[in-house]
Amino acid sequence: MKILEKIVKEISSEQEKIIEYAHSHNRGVTTGIYNNIAKPLIHELTIGERIIPIISILKRNVYEEEGHDPDANPLIYAMKNVKDWRFKDPKRDIFRFFRRAIQIAKRTDLLKKSYDTLIKIPSKSELNNILSDVLERLILFKNPSISEYFVKIDINEMWEYINYNQIAKDCGGKNKKYEEKVEELKSCLDRQQTDLGATFSFKKLPNEYRKYIGKCFKQEDAQLDLSEFINDCNILICDDTITTETSISRMCQCVCEFYIPKSITVVTLLS
Repeated sequence: MKILEKIVKEISSEQEKIIEYAHSHNRGVTTGIYNNIAKPLIHELTIGERIIPIISILKRNVYEEEGHDPDANPLIYAMKNVKDWRFKDPKRDIFRFFRRAIQIAKRTDLLKKSYDTLIKIPSKSELNNILSDVLERLILFKNPSISEYFVKIDINEMWEYINYNQIAKDCGGKNKKYEEKVEELKSCLDRQQTDLGATFSFKKLPNEYRKYIGKCFKQEDAQLDLSEFINDCNILICDDTITTETSISRMCQCVCEFYIPKSITVVTLLS
């Protein structure tokens, strides 16, 4: 498997963590891996009887020094303005990066088809806002975006959506192992509340516990009828980064809980 091209180049010192757009080979992001053709990667997610295509415009590499962090990549850190990483020239580098991403995105037929409605995964990340803006320029949607009507569930409400029956099944009943696992899951949620306030994040939850969270998104106003924008419509859901697909799968389930879309396609900038 040959790495074709890296989007970012690292220029680090003890004082600075800086990246800039570059075509040179270094740790960062690859723009394609098959047959020396830079193109989006496409795989599928199954939700019930639905087969949902996931389009990954770019493929990131794990930045080994950051250990277990699922977002361990200097580009993502700089995009999200965390861990002291920054762009050498933000305006220039972000423009060049997205120009390249758009060139790659245009190489899949799935982004050339007609979509009715865009839904952005609820997130505080500015990167997700930029991605949704880019998609609205690339694709002529029939309906306005309805992203603002979906929100993350407050972490204080997450207790209602823990699948205790699944935990008991995995532990062979409501025994000591079950009690320990429930207590550890609750401790994980408590730590999130301390670190993140009221915001829940799958990325901060160990993989073994993610399947026990049945829901993390909801329609903010349950009385609002969005059927004209979703029912029998081709829906495009976007998220800036995908690691385990848990958030994406929960968002698709949220949309399908009360509505019947004709199709759902997911697009992510980085997987």
